[in-house]
Amino acid sequence: MRLFKFLFIPAFLILLVIYSFQCEEEDWPEITTTSPQPMALHAFPTGAELNVGDTLWLSGKVSAKVLHLTTKDSVGYDFGALYLEFLRLKTPVNNQDLNTTHAAFEFDYVASIGKVEKEWADPVRQNLLDNLQRLLIPELVDSNSYYQLKIGIIPKSIGYFAFKCLKTTFQVNDYHRELYAEFGDTNTNSYYILERGGPLRSYVDKKSYFIKVN
Repeated sequence: MRLFKFLFIPAFLILLVIYSFQCEEEDWPEITTTSPQPMALHAFPTGAELNVGDTLWLSGKVSAKVLHLTTKDSVGYDFGALYLEFLRLKTPVNNQDLNTTHAAFEFDYVASIGKVEKEWADPVRQNLLDNLQRLLIPELVDSNSYYQLKIGIIPKSIGYFAFKCLKTTFQVNDYHRELYAEFGDTNTNSYYILERGGPLRSYVDKKSYFIKVN
């Protein structure tokens, strides 16, 4: 009996500590508003090919309001930014090679509505991010009722390129996936990107849009 008590008390204390940590992990913040509407990107012109110096316009517009679940009033929110990656497609030289290289520096940018910025990062990763992505930051319009974006992407060199969104999708009728065919298989996990955490493998999806620059 003494042995049982001797073992029971420490075991009980251990279980109590474990339970208290579990309770802390499940303490999620209270949801007070509905989720913001996602902003899908539209592309114009819609053709698969551009010339060096042409402008590809990426645009989107969403409500700047969400519903407060308690008061039932419409309230504003901070949209933040869309992360857009710029990739040049290439043929891998071996099984360990990627089929893209970073290409944000191969384009010029013009902001008609909103802004284009680089993400701040520590010096070790800055070169990777500068060459890989840009932040597309929409602007409040129509008396702060909507977030709107219209950004011009101007290619400076010829080749095959992919744009990949991290937080949204492209709302287009044709993603021009046939341009990817010679670099990988769209039906397999064959899309290789070098990101901040290392190589990323993924499918070609609605976050990927392809063009050929002549």
